[in-house]
Amino acid sequence: MKTKLLFLFLNIPFISFSQSFDSKYTQFELSTPLKINSHRGETNADGSENEYFFLPDGLSAKIGYGIHFEEWVSVGFHTGIDWKAYEKLVAVPIFANFKLSPEITENGRIVLQFGIGKALTIGQKGKSGVYKRYNLGYQNSDGLLFFIDISTYNFSVNNSSSIGAFSVGIALVSF
Repeated sequence: MKTKLLFLFLNIPFISFSQSFDSKYTQFELSTPLKINSHRGETNADGSENEYFFLPDGLSAKIGYGIHFEEWVSVGFHTGIDWKAYEKLVAVPIFANFKLSPEITENGRIVLQFGIGKALTIGQKGKSGVYKRYNLGYQNSDGLLFFIDISTYNFSVNNSSSIGAFSVGIALVSF
């Protein structure tokens, strides 16, 4: 009887806390991988100069769901689809995402994300590899996140050593 009362007494704060604590989040993001423009400085057919450093090289869409602590620290499960046009690659990353987002102003946060998991290809004879993601961004008070992202897939396509992507994008995070 004493152990039951002690157990109940020690768990009352946790039970009441868990009923008022909603700590879930959802994140949806769109980004475009960039590649270096190898024709920079050359003259185009219309006579204009090709002056862009980077060119878009596909499209990525990801969605994630997880838990957070006061929007500052979060852990989630994310997946999506990445299309890289130059490599003719469509990959499906499935990964755990870890996020730190300290508040830097009253209306904004700096966001650091790290993801690790598995990347599977579509149409590349079942290639797969370890997926890693590093992400830096700025999130406003409405949950809009602007970011840059570096991703690696740890498999080769078209005799390259390994595939990776440098991307810029936007995400919507709802708590």
